[in-house]
Amino acid sequence: MNADTIIDAIGDIDEELYDRSAKNLRTAAPKAKAKALVFSSKHVLRIAIAAALVIVIGVGLMLTSSAKGDVLPPAQIEAAPAEAAKDPVKAWMEPAEIPADAVFAPVRKPNGQAHGCSNPEYFLGFVSAFEKADAVCLVTVEDWLSECMFCTFFEASVDKVYKGELPEKIVLRQEANSSFSMYNTPLFTYGNKLLVFLNVWDDWDEGVQRHENAYVMMTYGTGYLFYAQDKAGNDYLIDQVGEISSATREKKEAKLTDQYSTELISELIEYIDKQDGELAKSIELFTHDTDRLQNVPQGAPMRVYSFEDMDELLNDLIKGE
Repeated sequence: MNADTIIDAIGDIDEELYDRSAKNLRTAAPKAKAKALVFSSKHVLRIAIAAALVIVIGVGLMLTSSAKGDVLPPAQIEAAPAEAAKDPVKAWMEPAEIPADAVFAPVRKPNGQAHGCSNPEYFLGFVSAFEKADAVCLVTVEDWLSECMFCTFFEASVDKVYKGELPEKIVLRQEANSSFSMYNTPLFTYGNKLLVFLNVWDDWDEGVQRHENAYVMMTYGTGYLFYAQDKAGNDYLIDQVGEISSATREKKEAKLTDQYSTELISELIEYIDKQDGELAKSIELFTHDTDRLQNVPQGAPMRVYSFEDMDELLNDLIKGE
């Protein structure tokens, strides 16, 4: 029933009431329609918003569901971070990937005849070397930077620090250049992995290119040990010239045993040869030297140590044990 039908029915009963009712109903009807329209519009908007939310939530659930193949079961979620966090030492032991733009020293002389003569105070056992060093760390040699009359400078990444406060990159000073090298100690090259006992280098001669964060090995031409593996994957450190091993053994070093053997050194040379053929040749020359001690003045024959034993010793020294 519409407004006009109601008005006509009222007019039949009372004319005066008809006039009042007609006026009121005709005025009220458009307002009611307007209210109804507003009411329905609000509901439509609310329904639209709700529908949009349902769609968004639904899409989110679909995406989550589609990715469930990559989600770890609850039991594994807590263990995941520990498994994902790579041990820096293990990462250091991985072969270095040489980038296409790596810079190499211009000339490497693996069988140099220069004979260094170390100051006796630098014939240190590992404990004394640790105590006297400004820094002790594991490094990976990177780019060649520059050379001068008596030395060469290399950039190196710092992979683990046993002593000192070091940035991620330092500069290593080596007693050798493209004209000479110490006996059977070639210049470093990209990817060499070393344990180094370092002193800050700040004795810059006039005309020598300066480098920030520069360090020098503690002993003349040495003070570093090369990393290598045997065929079984065991980790070793080679004191190639033996200067840092030549001091009287200290009590704390009892756990360090020279594990040198012809068979082991052959396996370590094979490992090193894959990354640095020149270094492999120089180490092999030492193994065939009938009197290495005579050919390395004030030095000692090559020594080989278990990396695990050396790491344990250095960590004990960090703790002050």
